[in-house]
Amino acid sequence: MPKVCQGFGLHVMIAINYSGRHDILRATKRIASKVNNGHLAVQDIDQGLFEQELETRCAQFPESDLLIRTSGEQRVSNFMLWQLAYTELYFAKKLFPDMEEVDFIEALMSFQPRHRRYECASAGILGNQTDKFALLDLKSKITEDPQGLMDSWNATLNVCQWAGVTCGHKHQRVISLDLKGHRLAGTISPSIGNLSFLRILDISDNSFHGLIPPDLGQLIRLQTMNLSFNFLGGEIPFTLSRCANVVNLVLDHNILEGHIPTELGSLTKLEMLYLKNNNLTGNVPDSIGNLTSLTELYISYNDLEGELPETIVNMRSLIELGVSVNSLSGEFPPALYNLSSLQLISLSFNKFRGSLRPDIGLAFPNLQRLYLANNYFTGSIPASLSNCSGLLRLDIPINNFTGNIPLSFGNLKNLLWLNKA
Repeated sequence: MPKVCQGFGLHVMIAINYSGRHDILRATKRIASKVNNGHLAVQDIDQGLFEQELETRCAQFPESDLLIRTSGEQRVSNFMLWQLAYTELYFAKKLFPDMEEVDFIEALMSFQPRHRRYECASAGILGNQTDKFALLDLKSKITEDPQGLMDSWNATLNVCQWAGVTCGHKHQRVISLDLKGHRLAGTISPSIGNLSFLRILDISDNSFHGLIPPDLGQLIRLQTMNLSFNFLGGEIPFTLSRCANVVNLVLDHNILEGHIPTELGSLTKLEMLYLKNNNLTGNVPDSIGNLTSLTELYISYNDLEGELPETIVNMRSLIELGVSVNSLSGEFPPALYNLSSLQLISLSFNKFRGSLRPDIGLAFPNLQRLYLANNYFTGSIPASLSNCSGLLRLDIPINNFTGNIPLSFGNLKNLLWLNKA
């Protein structure tokens, strides 16, 4: 009770025309397709992976403890067949609309004295050992550990008690590896790819060097990968596109080179993509427009060229766009005018040209920061920017704008910085 007495929210799943058999069949087909396409190896298939493919994504939430079946029926009726494997069942005679608080309490009272038994945990124990070996291999690749972070990483202590390591309560598998800011030096062990339950990998703000192991693409449950502020080189492995559940991919402030992999466009759950401050070259791939969940995109301080692809028009959730300090060209990207959610646009120090649309201020009602410095923009400064009432910074020097600052800019009460010189 102490764990739930302060609860203030619920996860509500609504099942409309749901079929447990179809759910299992659909998940099987999706996994088979990934194996067939080379995005998944057969040996990587386990219970957790299968659960990720179910409609309920039940690997993200605790499994159900109690199912209350109303209307007097004593069957589950093709409902959540996989998910109810160890769920306790309670059968109520009343129809669902007639259920009251007292009926719910009665169900809980029936559940309370039950003794619950689960399958043997040997699989979890073996998996825990796999995780330990993977992390010990990572430790062997560390050449500097001035803060003694890994002193606890030894064969005698349970891996779940190691510094920077977090395990899941159910399987005792490593779900988070947080080593950020400990001044570690060395290379990233490919064995990290064996941490099959890992959801958070953060080794940022250290001195790791060498390549990003392609084996990290095996982390199919990963949601956050932060390798920023290190000295990692080589190309971005295209295999990272196999991390289908990743939400945050942060690789900035390294010395990565080569092109942005086209395959990254398959990461449809991605919300943050940080590739800035590297040595990336080539064009921005059209596939980036497939990242429709993206809210923050930073590819500034590289050597990218060409025009921004028109496919970015699909990125309707985008809030921050940073592409400054590259060799990008073309007019102010026309597709951007359709992204009304943008709050930050940074195009400075590129080769953009042409004039700004007169209605630019109407296209970006949420705009707070606009950086266009050191390009080849021409024409007048649109007076419609005065409609961006939340504008904080407007930086447009070293262009070929003509005319004066519109008098209507005096209405921008929140403006903190205006640079036209």
